[in-house]
Amino acid sequence: MKKRNVDSSSGFTLVELLITLLLFAVIIGSGSAMLSGTVSQFHTGTRNDVLSLFFRNCVFRAKMRNELIRLNVARDKVSAVNSPGLSFSSTDISPETLEALKNLSFTATGTFLLDKKIDSLKIIFQEAGNKRFEINMIFKE
Repeated sequence: MKKRNVDSSSGFTLVELLITLLLFAVIIGSGSAMLSGTVSQFHTGTRNDVLSLFFRNCVFRAKMRNELIRLNVARDKVSAVNSPGLSFSSTDISPETLEALKNLSFTATGTFLLDKKIDSLKIIFQEAGNKRFEINMIFKE
């Protein structure tokens, strides 16, 4: 049987492979951190759009129908009492904000919280890990 000569300089050493894997891990880790920030900004923008549309529709319906619109606040959904199709998911809204929404009403003359006319309302969101952020809704006449 003929013996083959193996050149020790061919291939990669274990140290070279470990360094390469470490560099890949650093690149992937930094990329995922940037991506998570972008996803979080996207979710915030989407929530803001949904809430703006919901409140604008409530104000519009109150003015067009010339009637009082109150909100029905459940644990996972907020809807207009007279218009059940007008709703949004409230699973990540903080409990104190849900309590405030129970006292929110819309009329042809404006938006009221506990019978006091308001121009804006702070909506506080609570995500997993107790991360909180807020959106300020402004009600224009």
